[in-house]
Amino acid sequence: MYIEDLNNTIRPNITEEIVVLDLFAGSGQLGIETISNGAKLCYFVDNNSEVIKVLKDNIKTILVISSHISIMILL
Repeated sequence: MYIEDLNNTIRPNITEEIVVLDLFAGSGQLGIETISNGAKLCYFVDNNSEVIKVLKDNIKTILVISSHISIMILL
């Protein structure tokens, strides 16, 4: 519910110029939602390799344009 509320709050301010940082991305819900609402780019950051695998699958599943996605691995 928290992510949904956050997205509802920021959605009116998302433009094609916005770059999003989804820190501790987990499933990527925040970043994926902002990309689908028109953000220019999203950086997903997480330090759990299993979570990163799920994140990559989620991005593939929803067919987000890969040029708008960057996945960083924090060690």
